[in-house]
Amino acid sequence: MASCKLNMANQRDVKDIFMENGGCFSSDLGTLDGKVAVPAFRQETFDSKAWSNMHDPMYECIGNNAKGDTLAAKLLSVLTNRKIRRGSNATLKLEDYCPQFQAQIQGYVDAGEPVKIVLPAFPFKFPNPLRTPNAVGGDLADVLALTQIEGMNQAVQQIYDPGMEFVVLHDSRVYSEIFGISEEGVQQFQAGLKKAADKLCTGIAFVDIVDDLVGNRLVWQSQVDECYESVSKQWAELKDTPHVQELLRNSRRNVNPACCVGSFSPTHGVSNPADFDHFFEVLYDNPEFENDPRRVCMDKYIEEFGRRYLAATAAVNHFNVIGESFPDHLRGTVHPKPGQLGIHLVNQKTRPVPWSGVGVIRCNGNTKRGFSTIRNWFDVVREPDRYTAIIANDYDGVFGYKELPK
Repeated sequence: MASCKLNMANQRDVKDIFMENGGCFSSDLGTLDGKVAVPAFRQETFDSKAWSNMHDPMYECIGNNAKGDTLAAKLLSVLTNRKIRRGSNATLKLEDYCPQFQAQIQGYVDAGEPVKIVLPAFPFKFPNPLRTPNAVGGDLADVLALTQIEGMNQAVQQIYDPGMEFVVLHDSRVYSEIFGISEEGVQQFQAGLKKAADKLCTGIAFVDIVDDLVGNRLVWQSQVDECYESVSKQWAELKDTPHVQELLRNSRRNVNPACCVGSFSPTHGVSNPADFDHFFEVLYDNPEFENDPRRVCMDKYIEEFGRRYLAATAAVNHFNVIGESFPDHLRGTVHPKPGQLGIHLVNQKTRPVPWSGVGVIRCNGNTKRGFSTIRNWFDVVREPDRYTAIIANDYDGVFGYKELPK
């Protein structure tokens, strides 16, 4: 059976379809020559130590104000504090699962062990026009998330000396081929993230689902192919389910437009905000364009993306490597669901995950609104005059962005 990876050849095929059926966007926008150039980003230098110190009082306060009749209950109240918890009580069904969570935590306390959490996360950087396809990990968005993880540990240590053991499960090689990320890109991202974590975090470990848990890439790919065949046979029924419809909607925003439209997408420094608005109306939002050949092409691309994504996820479930390898760990998630601890990887005001967007420091941040956020790439590139680029001494390229006062 042929491999079901979505490779660059597939993506070039999609670009050809755009050329044949829609032409480039500049043709219906008029020439871009002569437009006022978008101003270049100004730059500031990031001080990681000052950034970390600024957050310490908030996490100390979370720990010192933990509530509960037992130590296990207090520890659970820290992990479900609204500044840490992602998802409502109803979505997570906390009332139903609190006894289970407390029993697990009580087991750690009785053994004098750290509170153990395992979280599938940090696959790679989703490609976008603000970064290269093989973006290195450890940029501002990652630092924001690592600050939160270390902050959780700080909060726990206010009332429980052993603190936390936090295991990040890289699902990099689970989804890398679907997003067109090379093996080199995966390795660069993981190395950069670990380098940043070594500076910011204690008690954090990184495990790769495919290489470290499945242990054989050929076995993994064979299972993905089998799952892809199964998903394809059921696609007519699956694609209209709420879960898959949400996946497809989100995928439109996460897939790099350059993967399927290449030079047809608006370009920072050349296009103006109207170009971006028109681009997204055609490809994503405006129902008037639902029969436009370019929208039809994107719809087909996203459906194929969805099939392959579901196949990769089904393969992970088939091997059950998370449950078998970490049976005693609390299961964390960035996608709230019952029976798992929903975790904000930045703060409660942030929706995009760090690997899908770009890190932004708020110009008027505070403990209530958050000092930082993750923005979708198109929000930043569309209005560059609102942001200053941030550089870091040990990071090659733009580290992140800072809002400028309006």
